[in-house]
Amino acid sequence: MWLLLAFLVAAFVHAAAGLGGGSSYTALLSLAGWPPAPLKVLSRVCNLLVTAQGCWQFWRHGHWRGRWAWPFLVASVPLAFLGGMTPISAEGFRAVLAVGLGFSGLLLFFEKAPDSGPDRSHLASAAQRWLVGLALGGGVGYGAGLAAIGGGIFLAPVLHALRWGQPKEIASLASAFIFANSLAGLLGQAVQGDWAGPPSEGFWWLPGVVLVGGFLGSRCGASWFSQRLVKRWTGGLVFLVALRLGWEVLFG
Repeated sequence: MWLLLAFLVAAFVHAAAGLGGGSSYTALLSLAGWPPAPLKVLSRVCNLLVTAQGCWQFWRHGHWRGRWAWPFLVASVPLAFLGGMTPISAEGFRAVLAVGLGFSGLLLFFEKAPDSGPDRSHLASAAQRWLVGLALGGGVGYGAGLAAIGGGIFLAPVLHALRWGQPKEIASLASAFIFANSLAGLLGQAVQGDWAGPPSEGFWWLPGVVLVGGFLGSRCGASWFSQRLVKRWTGGLVFLVALRLGWEVLFG
């Protein structure tokens, strides 16, 4: 029961900031003792369900900038596929996840207010926008494929720190980025043969729960919620989960 409630809250909070919640789902399932193969499948499926709604909600409210977003997607998808094909041990997987989540949680929690400066992406040339998009998208995409998450929780803090877009434009890109990378990582995992059935009979309740939480969160985030508050909340949650995972890796 605690896992269902945790997934509902994680989906709501992450979707409100344009994120899928894969980092939290992965961490929660890891703490619950799930082995890496089914854990990665479920985390990616939940990411797809949440971010599909996020893409629609943020696009419907006019926050999607296609030309600005495509470089990130073009670079990330093939590298997320390769990351999904990369074999990794259970302990190595937890270590990568703990470090990545800790870094992302700190960036989200301590970043400057979204309105602290102008949108710098408008000041860059088309070549500069493609260079930034390809470099960030590719690097984050591979790490996302390896860690079985969508990568938006890595990408969004960096874009906010660079002031590379308005907050809800970044949330819109993060949703599309996570959806594309989760699908690519899932396909890479299937090609690699790293696939297994769920270790729990309640497996299919979890996607249903995130579907509800994601719908409510993305609707609130696209229209009503303060992005600054949601990012602080998400950053704190992610960092605490990273600390718990790090403790398990170091002290068993």
